[in-house]
Amino acid sequence: MESINQMGYYQLENLVLQRVNFTLMDLTKEIDIVEKFKHLTPYYLNFLKTQIQKVTTENYRVNPIFTGLAKESPIVLICDNGIESKKIASQLESEKYINVFYLTGGAANLKAD
Repeated sequence: MESINQMGYYQLENLVLQRVNFTLMDLTKEIDIVEKFKHLTPYYLNFLKTQIQKVTTENYRVNPIFTGLAKESPIVLICDNGIESKKIASQLESEKYINVFYLTGGAANLKAD
């Protein structure tokens, strides 16, 4: 059984609607994540924007936000198709990060309502 934490679109949307503080590591190449949530009010969109850290698979570890995160901090990883974010989530879990999630299917799975 796989221990990596998966998250779907509606679970991510719920984090935004509940204004849960988390770090969203955006590993996508050309997808605008905020655009995928444009149906939300500006209040929630602004909150979402403050959670996003645009990074690459090569440089996420040197991002000042990431290097300052405690191992208990909630982290959501999103890549284009879910493969890279799943791999990084697994790696972080093996390093004892306990609140790491990846978006199932990646940003390709996000809806634009």
